[in-house]
Amino acid sequence: MVCGCEKCGTLMVQEQKGIQCRCVCPNCGNHCDICIGFERPLSKEELAQLLANLRGEKADA
Repeated sequence: MVCGCEKCGTLMVQEQKGIQCRCVCPNCGNHCDICIGFERPLSKEELAQLLANLRGEKADA
């Protein structure tokens, strides 16, 4: 996945150190791991909510 830095908008690159992974901005040095994943698979409802949040909508119940 390719993400844009939330601080400056530059495309971030993934950095791996052992089993840890994160994205790092080559421009400003900001880093995050939001897009890397979760400790468990998401349920159908959680995926629907995540998609709705990304679209700025309310998920159907």
